[in-house]
Amino acid sequence: MTFRFSRQGLTDREAALERLFEILPGATSWAILLGMLGLSFWKPILAAVLVIAFDLYWLLRLFYMTLFLILSSLRLSLEQGTDWMARVRGLDHLGAYLQELRHNAGRASLRQRLSRWVHRRQLEAFVRSGAPERTCVVARTNAWVEKYRAALEARGLETRTITRERRDDPGAPGLRFATMHRVKGLEFDRVVIAGANEKVLPLASALDRASDDAAREDTEQQERALFYVALTRARREVLVTSHVAPSRWLTAKPAPR
Repeated sequence: MTFRFSRQGLTDREAALERLFEILPGATSWAILLGMLGLSFWKPILAAVLVIAFDLYWLLRLFYMTLFLILSSLRLSLEQGTDWMARVRGLDHLGAYLQELRHNAGRASLRQRLSRWVHRRQLEAFVRSGAPERTCVVARTNAWVEKYRAALEARGLETRTITRERRDDPGAPGLRFATMHRVKGLEFDRVVIAGANEKVLPLASALDRASDDAAREDTEQQERALFYVALTRARREVLVTSHVAPSRWLTAKPAPR
């Protein structure tokens, strides 16, 4: 069902579904109230247990919201004297700014020290989340891997290629590069699948070596499985790029259910 901001153009089925979802919250509330009323005559002890459980649930929610508001109020009072524009300007030179936060507390008050400490921890977490060693550029063949690695290394990025002989070392610096075969069993925060072009995915030379249609179909399924493995190496984000002519797998419409 395509989401629309008005009822115009809805089919009868879509209009009925929309109306059902409008009625559902109120109907559920009435069903609970009437159900509890009937249950109180049929199983009064069970009804009492459910009422107590419901009250405890709302007490826990109230406790959570109260605690959240108290912590939010404390954080706001902690940041009353913060120069936010100075912090924004510091982001332009993040490395030097972090060093300043670590070593240049000066005669700051306890409140200011706490504010700087929280701010520094948040920035350090931000830096770690985008660390190059947590990102892997994946290509179908060794030739493509080397081409992308050389191009980015020429622009000053530190790189590390994962091969059969050189396994990944999570503590080593550098943007990771690997073929789709080499990333099996590995995981990264971000994966960039580069060069997802026609004749690369699926690999034309692998399809050409197939002896007949059945072998060709089997090879294409293996290529598709390899692509799937590469996609699922990402914990958080995956980016698929192509140029000239993208792989037909990227442009194909999903089969109707």
